[in-house]
Amino acid sequence: MSVGAWRSPVCFAVAACFFVQSALVWLDVGARPGSTVPMASSARQGQAIFRSHGCQSCHAVFGMGGFLGPDLTNAARRVPPARFTELLQFGSGAMPAYHLDQDERDAVSAYLAAIDSTGQGTPPPPMPDAGPLFSAGLARWTEQGGTVPVRVAEGARIVASGTCAACHRSFSVDSVIRAPDLSLATSHLGPHQVRQLLAQGRGTMPASGLDAQQAGAVITFLGFLAAHRDAIAPRQPTVFTGLPWFEYPRQPTAPVTAATATR
Repeated sequence: MSVGAWRSPVCFAVAACFFVQSALVWLDVGARPGSTVPMASSARQGQAIFRSHGCQSCHAVFGMGGFLGPDLTNAARRVPPARFTELLQFGSGAMPAYHLDQDERDAVSAYLAAIDSTGQGTPPPPMPDAGPLFSAGLARWTEQGGTVPVRVAEGARIVASGTCAACHRSFSVDSVIRAPDLSLATSHLGPHQVRQLLAQGRGTMPASGLDAQQAGAVITFLGFLAAHRDAIAPRQPTVFTGLPWFEYPRQPTAPVTAATATR
């Protein structure tokens, strides 16, 4: 069959998929028992700030929205408060600085916490490996026929033998400490920023005490992790039917009275 003969059936199939998807979206509109999760007034205020500043144009929530920035469904558990404040005040990479005041930052934080509390809205991150940081991941890489450059191996040794393991986990975020996943460090920060972090620390993270050569090896190792993360991170099955879908209904804001203000 010629290419021209395929054109009409393919166009018809694409159009049919579009109309089916549109119908499903249309039928999904409307409240259903158990499908809505109420938000506190502070969280609704944060949602309004989130939308008025166009955050959804770059970030997704429950997988829906922009794709230029990370999905923020579970950002409340992943991003330490000091880092959250820094991102809003000074920006990072393509993200601009918003210079929100404390009340606005608290409201956005409450909104993200409300989203996070509803459950896992994006595929969960893999569980961390046991043992020294990332050693099992590098072993998986070599088992697949990959090679670990000398400079990368040196950086891996420094990370595994240093104080990094006190807070960080392999390919995961500690649920209590919430230290970032180091395999994503160079995806979120440039080499200069990583070097500055190692030299000066930030928030609860102290300065590493590494010299320039050691810091360079760590940066090379982190870049290697980011480049090959999908291949060497531990795998766990994702059941898509278990992912929750939530709708936040518009709720009237109750007027503040003397009685409620003193509670």
